[in-house]
Amino acid sequence: MNAQSFGRAILLLGILGPASLAALADDAASPAFEWQLDWYEMRFANTAELTERIPEFRKCLGTGEPSHVLQMCWHWWDRAVFEGVDDNIGFRATYRIYLSYPQTVSVTIRADDAFRFRMTPRDPTDTAAPEADDADGSWDLTRWYEPIPEHVDEVFQFAKELEAGWHLIELQYAEAGGEAYIEFDIHIPEYEPISVWEHAQGIQETTEELEQTGAGLAAEVRALESRVALLEATIAGLQAELMRLYEEEHSWQLTEHQPG
Repeated sequence: MNAQSFGRAILLLGILGPASLAALADDAASPAFEWQLDWYEMRFANTAELTERIPEFRKCLGTGEPSHVLQMCWHWWDRAVFEGVDDNIGFRATYRIYLSYPQTVSVTIRADDAFRFRMTPRDPTDTAAPEADDADGSWDLTRWYEPIPEHVDEVFQFAKELEAGWHLIELQYAEAGGEAYIEFDIHIPEYEPISVWEHAQGIQETTEELEQTGAGLAAEVRALESRVALLEATIAGLQAELMRLYEEEHSWQLTEHQPG
């Protein structure tokens, strides 16, 4: 490990701590740091006032391709959105991410027709998926109804202070009819300008470097312990030899001074 890598490793240890670093390394094999995308048939039900059409998740149509890139910019216009379906369709996308320090996350969303978004703390050991049709959840940004045409191009923005640790990003989208698009941009200071996956891979590589360094140090400690044991044995032998010489000299002195 060179000086730069060692310095990076020490900085990472200071930020994450051993327990968090171990959890991140253990979790590296799971599908973290990528979008999990499920497409659904949607039903738009009118409210009592008939002023809004609320999307409802129905049958699951399939799973989209996972992506490590956080941003989305999809324009289907009036063409098929997924598996040949162009209307009454939507998705639920989730992304699990680790923040090594508190930071401000900002989000911009523009969509036709409906969307909702949230970013919440999430224990990485909790593998249970939240219900897609979570009407009672607390959402950071939402326009979960089919808007009237003049509001379709409205841009929604917000910023949120987040603590360090694992978080679940969740984005839901619904298309009723006509044109279809969603533009989603999220700014997380820790993951720019490098991509999330590169950052995660860097952490994993640093973890492996730390493990190798630890193994090397452990081997050196064992070698030093062996040398100490050898030196202790040598010292014990010298002490025994000194004691023998002392007793021999003392015995000679007694013999030399005995009366003839």
